[in-house]
Amino acid sequence: RAFKGVTSSTTGGNIMGVDLKGLFSIHGLFKIFELVLVVITFLLARIGYAGNPPLFGITVDETWLGQLTVGGWLIITPVIIVGIVLDEPMSWKLDSLFSIVGAFLYISSGSCAIDTHTSLDLANNPARDSGLALGSFCIITGRNIGDELLEGEIIFFSRHCDADGCCLPHDKIWQEVKVIRE
Repeated sequence: RAFKGVTSSTTGGNIMGVDLKGLFSIHGLFKIFELVLVVITFLLARIGYAGNPPLFGITVDETWLGQLTVGGWLIITPVIIVGIVLDEPMSWKLDSLFSIVGAFLYISSGSCAIDTHTSLDLANNPARDSGLALGSFCIITGRNIGDELLEGEIIFFSRHCDADGCCLPHDKIWQEVKVIRE
């Protein structure tokens, strides 16, 4: 198998390829933008806006939901990007599953933060702006992850459907995928 990019081997066994071109594909650019949003959301959750740390919610469940969502995707997104760079991206099914889960978690966390900071009497409190900024960025990040799922589905079906909207039968698609992978 030919590898793109830089290859190296010190043991003579496994050769690992680095494919920076994968980052400039549609999928790679979506993941880079997702990472930027995830980092901004993490910084807003950790540091806050104008030095005022926000809350995801007033209950323990809301707090855990927000913290695990932001912290988890700060680990998951770079791992997916490393897979793209190493020319071993995850399967589209698993990527779609992660996108669905991530979109729901981020939108839920953002909704909790916005609900908390609009329902409390924080009209003149600077922490209100911080919480609303966090909630907004959570929802924007969730929307971006959801858009990425939609992008993946459009690309998948555009490769397997003709201009009249007639798609290959499901078993024919999997035969094509099997041939491409071999």
